[in-house]
Amino acid sequence: MKRENVVWHAYKVNKPDRARQKQQRPCALWFTGLSASGKSTM
Repeated sequence: MKRENVVWHAYKVNKPDRARQKQQRPCALWFTGLSASGKSTM
């Protein structure tokens, strides 16, 4: 399914290179919980 508001961007630095430069491992955090439970203050 193609979305109009999602656009691919070509980056000059790829993910492995960025991770190596910053000495980090990429990851995603998904905060779940009730409204007003403090997720956005993290």
